[in-house]
Amino acid sequence: MSRDLPPDLQQKIRNFQVMQGNLQGLNEQKYTMEDQLKEISTAKELVEKLSNETSIYKSIGGLMVQTSKDKAEADLKETEETISARLKKITMTIERTQSKFDELKNEINNSLKNRAG
Repeated sequence: MSRDLPPDLQQKIRNFQVMQGNLQGLNEQKYTMEDQLKEISTAKELVEKLSNETSIYKSIGGLMVQTSKDKAEADLKETEETISARLKKITMTIERTQSKFDELKNEINNSLKNRAG
């Protein structure tokens, strides 16, 4: 059937499929970031409950390194801010891509209806 379609419509369908894959990848990244933010929130709550004398260790590469409560809190806050900014950016990218995706989907559907009708 695709051989019966004009080249421009075939190209739109290919673009649609690529965009669909891109959206899926972007959404997976978004879900990963949301999970990371939940983990950070949990870690922040746990660290807040600790006394200043409690030993805190963080993972750096394959090593566990001792750190202070203040440093752990600062690191968690910085990581949370970084991921939040990335999440905001990727959410905007998803919205723009979804809009283009929907637009292309409508163009394809209209072209197919016009060919059938």
